Amino acid sequence: MIEQIVKEYDFSALRWRDADEPAILDPFFAVTFRAVPSQLTDGPLFSSPALNLSVRNKTEEDVSNLVFNRRVQNYFSQKSADGSCRVMEAFLLMEDDNKPWVIGFPLALIEDAEKEHDFTLFFNGVFFNILCDGEVMDREAPEGIVFHDYNRFGGRFTLFSDRIRDFRFTNVIDGVKQHKKRVQQDISAAYCTPYGFNTWIGDVVTFAHNGVFHIFYLHDRRHHGSRRGKGAHEFWHMTSCDLKNWVDHGPVLELTEQWQSTGTGNAFVFDGKLHLSFGWHTERARKWNERANILLENHFHHYGNTGLFDYCQLGTLTPGGASYLYSGDGVHFTASDKLMHYLENPSIFVQKDGTLNLYQEGKWESDHLGHWRLVDPDFPPCGSKSFARNCLDCPTFFSLGGWDYFMVGFTAFFGKPAGTEEWIDFVEKGWDPYDGSNVPMAAEFNGRMIEGSWPGGNGWGSCLLLRELIPLGNGRIGKRWIPETLPAFGGAEAADKEQLLPECDFCMIEAEIEPGPEKFSAVFTGKTGETPVEFSFDPAALRAQWCGTPGKFLKTYRTKLLEHPEYNRSGCYKDIPSDTRDYARENLIGLEETFTLKMIVCRTPKMDTTLIDVELGGKHTMITHRCDLHADKVVFCGGKNIRIRKG
Repeated sequence: MIEQIVKEYDFSALRWRDADEPAILDPFFAVTFRAVPSQLTDGPLFSSPALNLSVRNKTEEDVSNLVFNRRVQNYFSQKSADGSCRVMEAFLLMEDDNKPWVIGFPLALIEDAEKEHDFTLFFNGVFFNILCDGEVMDREAPEGIVFHDYNRFGGRFTLFSDRIRDFRFTNVIDGVKQHKKRVQQDISAAYCTPYGFNTWIGDVVTFAHNGVFHIFYLHDRRHHGSRRGKGAHEFWHMTSCDLKNWVDHGPVLELTEQWQSTGTGNAFVFDGKLHLSFGWHTERARKWNERANILLENHFHHYGNTGLFDYCQLGTLTPGGASYLYSGDGVHFTASDKLMHYLENPSIFVQKDGTLNLYQEGKWESDHLGHWRLVDPDFPPCGSKSFARNCLDCPTFFSLGGWDYFMVGFTAFFGKPAGTEEWIDFVEKGWDPYDGSNVPMAAEFNGRMIEGSWPGGNGWGSCLLLRELIPLGNGRIGKRWIPETLPAFGGAEAADKEQLLPECDFCMIEAEIEPGPEKFSAVFTGKTGETPVEFSFDPAALRAQWCGTPGKFLKTYRTKLLEHPEYNRSGCYKDIPSDTRDYARENLIGLEETFTLKMIVCRTPKMDTTLIDVELGGKHTMITHRCDLHADKVVFCGGKNIRIRKG
């Protein structure tokens, strides 16, 4: 169960203008009208020099719009009972911009299409929103100033439909009010996405404090495509006391300027308060000499530390680099309005002596949140200096089973016995636990090490992926599902060697795997022309893989690195775990005896993909995400007592 706190906007106190007045929509605007959705015919509803609104019936046969509708706007996730997908879509033109900004939503989202509803288009200078009955259905983050037809004194609105009434607008929004309502979603945390039809989870931060487990995630629309690829992300916040029931509190810091986009940091407790570090990714909006990063970097070069700057000290420079929030109650956060580093993805860890370490482009040290000193420029290594060819995004440090671990980016994993100094490169040994998770982070909660991430395969951002990290001995790390977070499944029924999958969002397949030469495989297929996928496990070699060509042998990421050491980043290599598609894993220890293999097949309408998650004996996990498959059948080879459970 997830309780989502949703904002509702109240525009009743605004001073409205009528449609026959000049259509001045800058610097802000709200445009409102009432209509019965079922009575709206396809075509334009109104237009002005800057803003247009229409209703269109989107079809999957419209190839030119297929990628946009499904992978960007995700309209087809909400169809009417007759299979149609009627969309209300708005287009906003900004000054010096020939390409309009587009938002919209499927009308099937409206519960009672025969009832009159309030519709509003609202631009607050940062977000361009389309709302129904005060609730945001979609939003974008345009750059610039709303287009104004000065030659025609603002132009006029043209109304094309007699099905809309009470049409009004204003460019004075001081009276807009916000309220909060609680929406109960009967869904599990595993594989969940945020409330809405085109909303996704990006980078995930995990932390536990005072008996509460916290997840901070970058709230995403359009798979990093908002603000034309710049993201415009906010950190949102989920909490749980039992990993089963969750509250999504919404944003911890709302964007108030067009230059703002949040980068990943991490959570920690300092001075008795819960803190969240984050970065302003201002390089996406401002030139280097316009950003405050330059102050902190110059301070480092002159004084050996990064300094600490209040926003009021920046003059005309735009904030950029690392900052932080803090909270006394673990729910409501206050922005520090300080910059503490010139880097933009800070992860901070509190040491036993109370000092702080910050990891990004080296190890930094301080006794407070600022004036960071570089104490080790070589750890963690990255690019060609690292066997894993990793980036430096989202590092996480944790201890488990007498070992310390450091995980960073999409590929790097290091470990060492606690109390020792030399790190072992687990990727080079073929021991890393990457299983399709992207930039995972881990935190201890009630004696369990919980990892949060998101699976790739559908662009940047998708659903929430949760694991429990477990020690397997001699420093090796395994992963298993977290039962509290999983969907509920019914009783087991025997499965045939060729088995149709039940028509439901989730189902679970179980099979007994015995040691020996016999391999196990499961081939999932869908509609004609779709790419199948095979999961296979070799008990003798303790090796498993996902592959879109059944029977093909895939090389592991470690093997690829050894064969092509000249590549300087992980993105140069194909078929690796972070792609969450085709990849292989080796050295799957702990599976030498008979064990139960489990597979969860997820086919939710919103995802419009097939996501298949495997747990091997409660010790290893492997997930794949197939955007070109709607699996409806599976064929097994090997394995015993195969059964299926409906979700």
